[in-house]
Amino acid sequence: MSDWSPDGRRVAYTVDSAAVDSVDVATGEVARLVVATPGTTVFGPAFAPDGQTVSYVRLVGATADLVVGDGAVTSGEDVFGFAASWLSAGELVYTADGGIRRRSLAGGARPIPFEAEVPVVSRRDYRRSVPDLDSSAPRPVQGIASPVASPDGTQVAFRALNSLWLMRLGGGQPVRLVDDGFFASDPDFAPDGASLVYASDRAGGADLWLRDLATGDERRLTEVSGAQMTPRWSPDGTRIAYSDQDGAIWVLDIAAGNVRQVTPTLFMPGRVTWSPDGAVLALAAVKPYSKRFREGTSQILTVDLATGALT
Repeated sequence: MSDWSPDGRRVAYTVDSAAVDSVDVATGEVARLVVATPGTTVFGPAFAPDGQTVSYVRLVGATADLVVGDGAVTSGEDVFGFAASWLSAGELVYTADGGIRRRSLAGGARPIPFEAEVPVVSRRDYRRSVPDLDSSAPRPVQGIASPVASPDGTQVAFRALNSLWLMRLGGGQPVRLVDDGFFASDPDFAPDGASLVYASDRAGGADLWLRDLATGDERRLTEVSGAQMTPRWSPDGTRIAYSDQDGAIWVLDIAAGNVRQVTPTLFMPGRVTWSPDGAVLALAAVKPYSKRFREGTSQILTVDLATGALT
């Protein structure tokens, strides 16, 4: 989050939620305006009309206050972490406790009432659907997910009805591969097409399992804490990238059996893909506006596995 100075010559912004800096647009010169004390994070800077005073939100533990200059102007309010709007040198508008407030620096704040009409169209005479829970007649399958094509393009593996299936393209019937009563998901073909890796909780937690498509033999690939989900095989077949329950991305070395974390915790990341040379991972991830709030923009994140660089 950033804010232009009134004269349009500088931009104020937060640095790792630990400071507020301003940059001179013409010269590129950077000046530090606010330094957060230990255990404190700062968000939402905004220039006052004088172009010198800065307001921002200060977070200490679970307490968020609006600060102007060197002192907090709120107490006991849950201030949202976006920038305040200055109405004049002595008055600003901000959000707290789910509402909009107007505060005078001379003392006191008052709410700005806001309400909106949401039209609701009543439909009392609609036909209610009565589910048929007793029929044994065939029905179309709902909830087919995680399809993946084999390397030679002749088959598709997918999840449905709490099982893993394999279907040959061109009119073949799906064959149920894994149907043990446990949750099985996210299959991926080995580069040679001879086996599948997938996630299953049959051992008590979500682990990665390997299934030989010719023999049906299976073995557990991971026995580490946490969950291992959405696996994706590297092009050379030596590694598998996956996500854990917190959204961090890991890479498993199949021969050695060890794993390493390659990204921090992410908010609901997409399934990873590998570059053809196996050097870079790419995935969809939310880039949050700040460390306190998960709001952000969905972007493509790349991971250089040699250097650890995230872009």
